[in-house]
Amino acid sequence: MPVFAIVKFRRTVGFTLLEVLVGIFLTGLILTVLLRVAGATYRIGHEEIQRGALESSTLMAAKKLEQDLMNSAPAGLSLVGGHSLLVQPVDSVLPSGRIVFASRFEYWRLAQTTVEGRTQQCLVRSEVTTRPDGDPFDGSATRWTAAQVAGLGGGAGERPSLTLAGVTKFEVTNPQDETRTLIGPLVAFAIEMELPIAATRRNLRLQRTVLLRTPGGG
Repeated sequence: MPVFAIVKFRRTVGFTLLEVLVGIFLTGLILTVLLRVAGATYRIGHEEIQRGALESSTLMAAKKLEQDLMNSAPAGLSLVGGHSLLVQPVDSVLPSGRIVFASRFEYWRLAQTTVEGRTQQCLVRSEVTTRPDGDPFDGSATRWTAAQVAGLGGGAGERPSLTLAGVTKFEVTNPQDETRTLIGPLVAFAIEMELPIAATRRNLRLQRTVLLRTPGGG
């Protein structure tokens, strides 16, 4: 008597080709969105870090210039063209009220300087240890003319002490419309910077006003 075997076929659970293709498409779409979000987050974070470093370095330079101005007096300032400034510090004040000026100048200017292998416009602070006329220092204030400042040119008597790269504008003014007190006249300065990698808020401007002392004013 013949024996018949009954074979039952069980359907294998799985995905069709269409389902696999749809899954790959959706996965790629989700990954693309996630990568774009991550890239934007990284870019914004990197910009904020760079902007913070730029603001910090600009603030440090501004505080140094403010300190130089507060350590001088009106007679010890030479402002040339609104973008070059020589500050002769006060060394001491005699009982008579006469100010004795130091034997050096702090020279602030915009200059093309090589920083990290690139030539950039920088705000440079240098110490100048010679008088424009070549005479020895005698404690009196010395004013520089535009021709004398143009002749400095980084000579042996000039030693750079601060360089701030990426500066687009440096202005120094003696505002005439500001109310003056008995302490001395006002000097205002502004430093403008640019952050090239930033998509927004690329420019930074920092402005300060300093009240100068005069003989007998502290």
